[in-house]
Amino acid sequence: MKKPRVSAPKKAVESQKNEDGSAITVTLRPIRGIAPTTYLPVVYSIAIVLVLVGVFLVPGLVNRGTRITFSTLPDGASVYVDGVRIGSSPIESFVSSGTRTITVKKPFFADHERVVEVGGRVAASLFFPSRRTIDARLHPSDTRAMLEEAVLEYSRWSGVAFATAQSQFPPVVSWAVRDFHTGYGSDGANAVPEAFFDAVLGHTVSVDTLRDALRAVFIDSSRGGAFTPASGLDVVSRLAEYYRDEDGFLEHIAAVAPASLVADDAPWYAEYLADRRTRIIASVLAAELEVEVGDRVAVAGQWFRPVAPAQFVFGFRDDAQSAETSIPVVRRTGSFLVAESPVTRGMYREFVAENPTWARENASALVADGLVTDEYLAWLGDGRSDALPVTHVSYAAAREYAAWFSDRTAGYTARLPREHEWEVAARVNESDLYPGAFREVVTDGPVAVGGFGAGAAGLFDMLGNVWEWTDDRYLPAVHALSSDALERAQQYPAAHRVVRGGSWANRSNGVSVTTRGLQPQDWATPFIGFRVVLERSM
Repeated sequence: MKKPRVSAPKKAVESQKNEDGSAITVTLRPIRGIAPTTYLPVVYSIAIVLVLVGVFLVPGLVNRGTRITFSTLPDGASVYVDGVRIGSSPIESFVSSGTRTITVKKPFFADHERVVEVGGRVAASLFFPSRRTIDARLHPSDTRAMLEEAVLEYSRWSGVAFATAQSQFPPVVSWAVRDFHTGYGSDGANAVPEAFFDAVLGHTVSVDTLRDALRAVFIDSSRGGAFTPASGLDVVSRLAEYYRDEDGFLEHIAAVAPASLVADDAPWYAEYLADRRTRIIASVLAAELEVEVGDRVAVAGQWFRPVAPAQFVFGFRDDAQSAETSIPVVRRTGSFLVAESPVTRGMYREFVAENPTWARENASALVADGLVTDEYLAWLGDGRSDALPVTHVSYAAAREYAAWFSDRTAGYTARLPREHEWEVAARVNESDLYPGAFREVVTDGPVAVGGFGAGAAGLFDMLGNVWEWTDDRYLPAVHALSSDALERAQQYPAAHRVVRGGSWANRSNGVSVTTRGLQPQDWATPFIGFRVVLERSM
């Protein structure tokens, strides 16, 4: 069957004809006596030449330059051309011809600057542009600050429960170690300090952070170069040292590693855990019962209680049945004196009177310096008693108070308590057995210090009333570190400080002597105060 013929619309055909049906004829006239057959080829030729000039010559004449690939070691550096940022390395960008100043910047590295002459192709630059590569090796200017910033950022990410498609964990630790090994600072160091990895371990709490930490170890073992069998042996050796020196290392890694990689039901592992916990808890809890608290001592108008040296299972309660952490770790404390009660409003007023920099009137400057938040000393003018524990004070304010109080003592140095010192004091005070100012009985703020009576060691308000600042940076995986490793890890910054004891806003069944809280160190809230401890000056 034949397909029907489709004819063009009649109007289209008719539009090409005169009214009488004859075809339309177009006739070009001569120009100055030159026939169309002569000038048309010339016109076409000129048009073609103009197009070719526009395509092959004009771009090179109007915007002559070179496509430059900027490559840096390490990468991720900001690249500037004549002071204008064009992006981060590695990057390719068109740079106009002439004398240009190229500047490469990266935090914690010395700026790299050079003046270059940039040329460029004129002909066919649109299709065959002039190309060039500029390499820059950056040299660290402050490796310590670089590593500190990495740990601080890592600590912030450790507070994120898990990564999502929208929020991926950046490998900040491995990036920092890689950058470290691109060159050395003025101190000539060629290995990342051990304390850095201690701090990293203290913040490793998920599969994502563990992956970043292990990658950093591999990079450091190879000194930033190619991974070799020797590098592999170094990694194994370092992990073995952690297993040997850090009692909680193996358990912690098993807790955060992917379940598919952990044989926690293996007989040898179960036997290891049982033996370790029995050994640690039985021996240390027996010794802990010998901790003594001496008679009260008056120092600079305040009462203190001496606490003898002690060792205990950090994070475990006396009966070893309930714990802040399931991984036991031994902590030891030296002798110190602990204040019987938190610092009161009245005591803090004395400090401010002698240190007007810390007055409420100067709060805006303190906020600008990152030392406090806007609520600093917000209780001023509320008409309540000076016997209340001071609140709305930041970590920096509490530490400054301790330094001021130190100058008023003879033979002692005042400071904030370390986290394990606070826990020892609360445990020997048997604070879990005494009522405190919690939400069940207090609803509108803290009460006067001592309002709920002293504990077994004569200490007031160790639980309830107000949380108390400690001098420790918050490490969520603190149980994975030995005492020595913990001290090294504390040399690096963290996003939060540890607070202890709970406050009037908490319920009593949610806080014990082992409960760890965390707060940004500049926060000044109605829930946090502090007490000081003393140690004898050398």
